[in-house]
Amino acid sequence: MKPTRLLSVTLAVLFLALPSMAQAQTAEDLARFEELVSEAQHHFEEGRYPRAIEVFKQAERIFAHPSLSQRILQASVAMGRCALAEERLESLQGATLPDAMTARLGEWAELVDGCESRGQVVVECIPATASLEVDGEPRECGEPFEMPTGSTQGRLRAEGYERTTVAIAVQEGETTEITVALDPLPPSAAERFVREGPAQPVGLVIAGTGVGLMVAGVWVDRDSADRQIRLERALRDDDEELVQELEAESRTRRRQSVGFFISGATLAGAGVGLFLLGRQFATPAGDLALHPRHDGFTVELRF
Repeated sequence: MKPTRLLSVTLAVLFLALPSMAQAQTAEDLARFEELVSEAQHHFEEGRYPRAIEVFKQAERIFAHPSLSQRILQASVAMGRCALAEERLESLQGATLPDAMTARLGEWAELVDGCESRGQVVVECIPATASLEVDGEPRECGEPFEMPTGSTQGRLRAEGYERTTVAIAVQEGETTEITVALDPLPPSAAERFVREGPAQPVGLVIAGTGVGLMVAGVWVDRDSADRQIRLERALRDDDEELVQELEAESRTRRRQSVGFFISGATLAGAGVGLFLLGRQFATPAGDLALHPRHDGFTVELRF
């Protein structure tokens, strides 16, 4: 016979044998009592202690047998509800018990003495992507977890937000629910410049400078066609000195031209980008956030 069924039948037999419980001596009460004890014992064995205590108490309303108090005591210790465990121990110590249960009172007293008072904590984080640590242990935002009763601290952090510390008071047998909203980091100098500074005119100036450099790159080598003609004539005339002079000049002008053109293109692109950012965020149609990182920052555009 399974332990659950054995406990149920044993209590039911004792229930029928006690004249003081005559008001519960109906077939319906007996069937309900057996059902509740079986269900409660199943929850107990599966570690669902809150539900086990609740169902054991329902069974007690039909027949308050000491074995039910024993099970409630054990479940309370497992949950960290030490006050309830002490209450049940005192009830057992003051009751008339069978010899087998009396012999175990010392064992149950030691169990209660070693009880660690605990409660549950749920921390809701804003933003939900924040990471949470409580007493140095990582925890999941929005998920319940057990802690010893008393005061402790939780630390939250998220990219783009200020780190936050929150005080947590854990109550025995209760669930402490806390909602923590992290403050965004203050805007960086780059973000303030885009939002509040002259981003558009500065962007135009930079882009104009870039275009000017690109034009200079073309202008500095403007006589390349004429130089090529002179070089071909010098080659036909076997004028080695002039050939060397023209080739050196050609290389120099080419380097200058490429340098001006690349620098100008880079500045022009940067200027246009800055101008477009300033134009976009000069109106409330969009929003900009620059999030600092260990290796720079990321740009978040919100519309």
